Amino acid sequence: MGAALMAQTVDVELVIFSFKIGKFSNKVRPSEVDFNIPETKSVNEKTFVVIFANEKYQKEQEVPFAVHDGEIFKEYCIRTLGIPEKNIRMQANATLNNMKHEVEWLKSTLLAFKGEAKGLFYYSGHDIPKEANKNSYLLPVDGYSSDPESGYGLDKLYAELGGAKAETITYFIDACFSGANRIGEKLAQSRGAAIKSKAGVLKGNAVVFSAAQGNETAYVYQDKSHGMFT
Repeated sequence: MGAALMAQTVDVELVIFSFKIGKFSNKVRPSEVDFNIPETKSVNEKTFVVIFANEKYQKEQEVPFAVHDGEIFKEYCIRTLGIPEKNIRMQANATLNNMKHEVEWLKSTLLAFKGEAKGLFYYSGHDIPKEANKNSYLLPVDGYSSDPESGYGLDKLYAELGGAKAETITYFIDACFSGANRIGEKLAQSRGAAIKSKAGVLKGNAVVFSAAQGNETAYVYQDKSHGMFT
């Protein structure tokens, strides 16, 4: 009975600082960062956003609160950064094809503005390093920790969006680059230790904000129902 209840969602109608929350999972306990969201009157019509929030993996451990991370990041994009909702594409529990499609959308959109648009990329989920070359791969929900090539390469992501010649590209990555989960356990049990991965090669006018580097862990903030970085 308890397990069934945990899988349900509940309606929460709260209006605080003009922010209305719709549905939260019973596992989520809303915190102050979910409500007290600063608002701007400016509109950033030429900023475009892709958000991936990968929580429920088909073959790997869940990433606690990843979908909640993505949903609240989207609210900050709209309310604090003034980005129109139509400029934001969010995929919860994205497959590899989902990820390829949305990255291509962002790239082609930025190219169309010929250097006069900005891009934001947000990712919450697993990241897997490849032992042979230490390259990092964002893991889609249909990917395997034992096969990094089933993920979306970080270098490929930087090259794709960097080639769009945007005014700026900003990346926010709430993931471990060592192949660990949010409580520090290794995903691929065949590995004796966490792998210190490469940071990736940025292209274009870009900056990365990441939860961890090398062999560090991007921890969960259980009391706030978020990844600690987010």
